[in-house]
Amino acid sequence: MLCNTLLETDLEIFMLTVVYDHLFTAVNALETGTECCMKFSEIIPLKKVVSLRTTSSSCPRKALIFTTIIGKAFCVDPSKAWVQSHVTKIESRWTAAKTTTMMSSTTITP
Repeated sequence: MLCNTLLETDLEIFMLTVVYDHLFTAVNALETGTECCMKFSEIIPLKKVVSLRTTSSSCPRKALIFTTIIGKAFCVDPSKAWVQSHVTKIESRWTAAKTTTMMSSTTITP
């Protein structure tokens, strides 16, 4: 009986610690205006992703946030191969768009 009581107490302490940690992270994010990711999404089709940003270094988990065409944001794990592939392709889109813009605004005079 004493063993069960100790296990229940340990479990309660563990659960309170987890809840406190999540609340502290959420409050800290609100106070600093940062976005932190607690869960990661599965694969998102590349054609739907229009932008990405990193979460703050003050967040407990390193993450990227992908934003879709319709403005929906998804937290993704930057260590996943599919995420790294998406990042490379999105950055190449940006580079291509920047190059096109620069070329179209450049005037060549003889």
